[in-house]
Amino acid sequence: MRPPQLSDNEEVGAVADDHDTHESGASVPAQQSQMEQITQTRLAVLENGYVPLPNVDKRCYLKGWPKIKVTKGVIAGWRRMRRYEATGIRLDNGLAVIDLDLDIKDFEALARALVGKFPQLEAALRRTGKGKKQAWFVRTSEPFNRIAGPLFINPEGDPEAGHMVETFGGGTPRYFGSLGWHTKDELKYSWLGNRSPVNTPLAELPELAKQEFFAITDFTTRWMKEHGHVVKSVEGAGETSPRRVYDLTD
Repeated sequence: MRPPQLSDNEEVGAVADDHDTHESGASVPAQQSQMEQITQTRLAVLENGYVPLPNVDKRCYLKGWPKIKVTKGVIAGWRRMRRYEATGIRLDNGLAVIDLDLDIKDFEALARALVGKFPQLEAALRRTGKGKKQAWFVRTSEPFNRIAGPLFINPEGDPEAGHMVETFGGGTPRYFGSLGWHTKDELKYSWLGNRSPVNTPLAELPELAKQEFFAITDFTTRWMKEHGHVVKSVEGAGETSPRRVYDLTD
């Protein structure tokens, strides 16, 4: 899914006039102070080996975001983009994400089972999303596109709502909303154990081989079936071919 298009001015980050106020009513000086804090956070993320991107909530409208070379100077220039209060992270430099898009009551039991089976995942960074969903940040020794399990129905929730595990290995352009707002004035991202890309170098994340991502997907699929979760569809399961995709659902 592609993000909705803004005007050209909005895509590159509209610059507020000195007399403007923020949507929430904050004065320009207050918003400038907030943007300075966001800038320092992005610089810390970059220093730790990740590639930060400026987001509006979970979406990045920056032209050329898949290929832009992010430097300290580029990040400093984003200070003027006052709508871009959130930060995404591009899958780059070996970063991979296990996207546990599973809003299920027994999620913590699944998480414990995963770490029990794959002890290296204990060192993964864990970002929360809506409900019980989490995205686990790790590294991959071999770039790949997407490896996914089947779509499940949650028997305890909306029968039309699907749940699945997907892993992404940086083989195609993708970013994950990571810091700040997931949905403005509604939900912010958080990280478990006070560990995030702000304070944890990419080099410290566990590195997995491509086959291990298949094994994690297969294990999660078996666990879901064994615990009463019913498969809704197998369409899209397995490894998919390259295409540009966005993290817009969790």
